[in-house]
Amino acid sequence: MRRGGDRRGQEKGDQTRNTPRKTLVPHRGRCSVSLRVMMTPETPTDDGEVVTTAVMSIVSQLVNPAGDGRGRAEQVEHQVEAAIRVGILSPGDKLPPEPVFADQLGVATLTLRQSLASLRARGFILTRRGRGGGSYVNVQAALTDKDVDRRLMEMSTGEIRDMTDHAAAISICASRLAAERTDAEDITRLRNLAAGLTQAKASSECRLADSRFQIGLAVAAQSPRLTAAMAQVQAELSPLSWGLPYCDSQSIFDEFNQRLIDAIERAEQAAAGHIAEQTFLRRAEILLSRYISLVAMEGEVV
Repeated sequence: MRRGGDRRGQEKGDQTRNTPRKTLVPHRGRCSVSLRVMMTPETPTDDGEVVTTAVMSIVSQLVNPAGDGRGRAEQVEHQVEAAIRVGILSPGDKLPPEPVFADQLGVATLTLRQSLASLRARGFILTRRGRGGGSYVNVQAALTDKDVDRRLMEMSTGEIRDMTDHAAAISICASRLAAERTDAEDITRLRNLAAGLTQAKASSECRLADSRFQIGLAVAAQSPRLTAAMAQVQAELSPLSWGLPYCDSQSIFDEFNQRLIDAIERAEQAAAGHIAEQTFLRRAEILLSRYISLVAMEGEVV
């Protein structure tokens, strides 16, 4: 019996040695799955589902980078507006009931109502009464080229470079981790997000598609903290992007995205990180060049 048992143990060991070792994939928690659903391109609907807790967690972490003395209602208004502008909240999404929404954002219900009233007046959300009613995300109000230039002129060259450096660091990290952790489903999702930029016709569409792709990279990296950081930096960078100079570079960034996805699919971490870095070097170059042009034009006017 012992010899038979030893023989079976030896056969089992031989089978183990001859079986290819599977690559270990990090655990995909519920939060990660919820975030992936968030980054799936959607078509606006008239009866959207209530946004998930994972999505609201990201919204609650968006802050006003100016750090000024705004009241709490204005801060919440900024959080929701930023989430809409970068595509975390999409047209047709139904916001949670006010008591739940207020609790998720850590504010009083009255404060939330003030924020929603302002967003409603500005066209970012709409409210329906009666059965099936509630607050829904409306089609976002597009930034004009003048809006983009005005926001850019409010910054200095040092602030612009610091912002793009920060965004680059997050994108490089997300890209490298995505190359290590993604599966076929993630790759398909990233290609769908990248197609949004390829098919974009207006600067507002480019801005939204670009933000969603960058946040999608962090989602593919399976890191809720990294996703929150990416959403925050996109909320700051997006209003400055895709003005006049960007429109001439749409094909360049589209090519960057395709190369990046290819590197991620091949699990080439170093290559993915390098492409992400090159992408943001180009972004910084465009923004700084536009800033210098605006300063020069302002000097001529004066």
